[in-house]
Amino acid sequence: MKQKEQVKEFLEVIFYGLEGYIELRTINSNKGIEQFFYSTSDIERLPKDLDNEFFESTNVYFGVCPRETTIGKEENITSKSSKIP
Repeated sequence: MKQKEQVKEFLEVIFYGLEGYIELRTINSNKGIEQFFYSTSDIERLPKDLDNEFFESTNVYFGVCPRETTIGKEENITSKSSKIP
């Protein structure tokens, strides 16, 4: 439970004051590469979803710049840097 809270706090600091979508990518030799998107206004849901069995056996990466849409390309980045509180 403490780990979920730490993940939530970490993400809140990185995405403080930013709007858009957080991109997660999973890379696994058996499952390939998959993308998931979470609204920066819904950060609380992300650590809960990471408890899902799917995420236990895969590598999870996230983009530090939010996206305007649920497309993980560089041209969809909304901001090049984060505003630290």
